[in-house]
Amino acid sequence: MKDYSPAFVVVIVFASFIISGCTMEQGSAKLAETTSESVSNKFDNIHNKSDAMREFGRPFEVKASGDGNDVWVYMYTKSHLYPGSAYDPRNKENYRKLEIIFNPDGSLSNYYFTNGLN
Repeated sequence: MKDYSPAFVVVIVFASFIISGCTMEQGSAKLAETTSESVSNKFDNIHNKSDAMREFGRPFEVKASGDGNDVWVYMYTKSHLYPGSAYDPRNKENYRKLEIIFNPDGSLSNYYFTNGLN
């Protein structure tokens, strides 16, 4: 059996990534397979911040709206990039964003869900 140098192995592994492209995932795994319908069903049981935390975990971002409400933001992105160009038309990005708006007393006010594919 031939013994390959570590540098050769690194070059081969790197070249295989370049040829095949790569996939990256970021954000809340709980949103990975979420649809508008499944989010709607989940919100039947979400009435306040504790319920949202139990269902979706810690938010990606917490911000305040102009009217004193808290907005919790959850995001998920999965990208597949092909080698050669960032502008390759085969490049795909699948994203989901959930924004939950809470009244100043912590009760649920509204939510917005975006499910997209670029």
